[in-house]
Amino acid sequence: MHPLPAPPDYPDPLGLFGHTLDGRYLVRSVLAEGDTGVVYHGEVVALRQACAIKVLRPEVQHNTARVRAIVQGCQRVARLRSEWIVAADDILAVDGRTAIITPMLAGEDLAAHLRRVGRLSWPHARELLVQICSALYELHAGGLCFGGLKPRNIFLALLAPAAPSSVTLRLLDVGVSQHDARNASVAFMSPEQLAGSPATARSDVYNLAALAFELLSGQPVFVGVPAQVAAMHRHKPARSVRAAAPDAEIPAEIDALLLAALAKDPHARPVLAAFHAALTGTAAAPAPTLPPSVETPTLTSAALQGTASRVLSIQTASSQHDTESTTQFFRAPPARAARSGVLDDPDQITSVHRAHAPQRPGASPARRPPPPPPPRTPSTPF
Repeated sequence: MHPLPAPPDYPDPLGLFGHTLDGRYLVRSVLAEGDTGVVYHGEVVALRQACAIKVLRPEVQHNTARVRAIVQGCQRVARLRSEWIVAADDILAVDGRTAIITPMLAGEDLAAHLRRVGRLSWPHARELLVQICSALYELHAGGLCFGGLKPRNIFLALLAPAAPSSVTLRLLDVGVSQHDARNASVAFMSPEQLAGSPATARSDVYNLAALAFELLSGQPVFVGVPAQVAAMHRHKPARSVRAAAPDAEIPAEIDALLLAALAKDPHARPVLAAFHAALTGTAAAPAPTLPPSVETPTLTSAALQGTASRVLSIQTASSQHDTESTTQFFRAPPARAARSGVLDDPDQITSVHRAHAPQRPGASPARRPPPPPPPRTPSTPF
């Protein structure tokens, strides 16, 4: 097929617009760009079904070890079969390019949502954070961690295009972040990740607290150029979110929770179960023992001197996940049968506006007993 002209107002950095990959996936337009790759709106040709196609950038593709780690991470995440996580449906190697195929979802990522609505009220933020806890629980129970939690990797998926009041959360790029810490954002990274240690379940708690701080205050925990922010995450105590946003009516106990979760020492942070319990006002149950983690990425950084540039390198290392990171009280993930957030029509792309996250019945996959849902809390619009 001959390439179609790319839209003039949204250039195609990889020149793939209009091409068909492996004779199966049509590249229709650019959806987003990141450090790792370019995401396209695509189509499964045989089914006339929309899909998302992430193609790795040439500078990533030339690093064979990095590509192998990304592919392995996507494979491990796909085996979880979690409804909270957008996993790869297919992985292609075509003409020296690696492409990751995922479902096309209706909605917007959290970064776009925050740009549109600004900071969130405490009830709105709490609803999102409870869902993120549930998604992280699925990862940790499967012996994995995220290590790259940030607004661009959190998607607010519209469950049914005709019902904009029905939305739920999905995590994006989990396989990429799991094995490529360069996909993380320094604004949310834990001190141990920045110091060169592998990401663990306690690192995800720190990432979650940094994200919560930004949701509630409208600003990151630390402000500055990346080298300064990295140094402050490692050495400077976090500030109070109530002090950063005194008019936001944030409960004092949540302020204390975030300060504890932003502790420099991973073992001084609350486990994920305690974080969830504080959000919902429930008692945290003893956490079950988790299986040993699979290989996780190690981020190595040069010593930080003032505002000097940081040099990052990645190596794969084995680590043991924190065994106190799950709880019985997480909300059950959405039922697999209710996957109406996946678009079948390639032309049907919608955005989430004012919507709320519903309480959804459903069970975790049969590979292990599902945790019972937590006490019902009021749903509120985003």
